Amino acid sequence: MVLADDVIEAETPCLRQLLDVYDFFCAPVLAVMEVPPDMISSYGAIEAEPVHHNGSNDRVYRIRDLVEKPKAAEAPSNLAIIGRYVLTPEIFPLAAGHRAWRGRGIAAYGRHEAPATQPPDLCVSL
Repeated sequence: MVLADDVIEAETPCLRQLLDVYDFFCAPVLAVMEVPPDMISSYGAIEAEPVHHNGSNDRVYRIRDLVEKPKAAEAPSNLAIIGRYVLTPEIFPLAAGHRAWRGRGIAAYGRHEAPATQPPDLCVSL
């Protein structure tokens, strides 16, 4: 899924990078990028921990929480969700019964409160 407010220029296309991570982990993946603190309120922000992948700890993260358009002082990080997703079918029934509410983006970003048996959400920093 692509909801493109940002243009991503990369040697390896953004969606190819997401699909490579999806193929490795078999879990939903979304793209993030670092933004300055004064810009984070224009994006969804994630709280995440690094995941070792391809010899690196600085590009793939396990998402712990997400906040839609937080104030800079309340943002969990400067990692902004940039509208590129690889989703799995399991996400849609979980999201269907939820409505987005202030500070959260369940309807927009898939599962936030998924059962523990679901694979973790991952993201790739571009």
